[in-house]
Amino acid sequence: MRVFFAALLLLLLAAVPASAREDAVLIPDASIFYYPWYGTPAKDGAWVHWVKPETTSFASNYFPARGLYSSSDEGVVQAVAAHLEPYPGRTILSVQSDIEHLQTLGIKRFYVYRPFDLPDAEWAALRDSIPGIQLFAQTALVGHAATAHFDGIYTYDILQYGGGNFARLCKQAHRAHLLCLPSVGPGFDAMRATGDKRIKPRRNGKTYDSMWRAAIKAAPDGVTITSYNEWHEGTQIEPARDTPPRSAAKLAVESYDGAYGLHGKSAQRAYLARTLFWVAAFSRAQRPELTS
Repeated sequence: MRVFFAALLLLLLAAVPASAREDAVLIPDASIFYYPWYGTPAKDGAWVHWVKPETTSFASNYFPARGLYSSSDEGVVQAVAAHLEPYPGRTILSVQSDIEHLQTLGIKRFYVYRPFDLPDAEWAALRDSIPGIQLFAQTALVGHAATAHFDGIYTYDILQYGGGNFARLCKQAHRAHLLCLPSVGPGFDAMRATGDKRIKPRRNGKTYDSMWRAAIKAAPDGVTITSYNEWHEGTQIEPARDTPPRSAAKLAVESYDGAYGLHGKSAQRAYLARTLFWVAAFSRAQRPELTS
């Protein structure tokens, strides 16, 4: 089975028209990448993604406030897009098959991670052959995305794209008649999961705020958030516990304590609350008439 990861679209505020194309799909103010790949022995027969492959070592520097959960417990979401990840043997024909299958599930928006492993001309032919969808390229190469007939771009990687280049990217995208959905995130720390030594500290929320300010200033068509629950890379905004449960008492984990001046249980949801704040701020910036 081909691998793809869903992106849960939090329709925190009203969606706004985002393209002049006749077959355009409305873009929400904010979308957040959500990973449905977690499993537990009770629900799935084994730990899935909570531990490093072929080990029993916990694979995150943080611990979910609700404990280690199975994604099969998740409720029905309001709207879903697909984040199409690279997989062995991915071709334009296999991607077309993926999209056509997902369309039958009502999915119309597709974010393509590392798209230019495949030729621009193949993407262009694919996009032009399937009406009623939107296709976004994870790239800063606006010319490539335009030539490949993508509808827009997003950045996803909050290490490589820290906010300082959002204004330039969105200006280039709009000049090329593409939508611009830069990605913001609270920080990055994948040391425990992968040994990656690159770290983007959260700075008690200052990193998240800085990226949101840069995104709004860039006048984007929407903002994408990396991520809701990518616990491996420490980009999650899902509530995290101050300390792990008794069963994992020896496990040293980080927390959100101190974020936005909050402590203890109040800090667990700090990034969710701040996300609502920034989405509202973005909506006001996009449609100031709503505040008059």
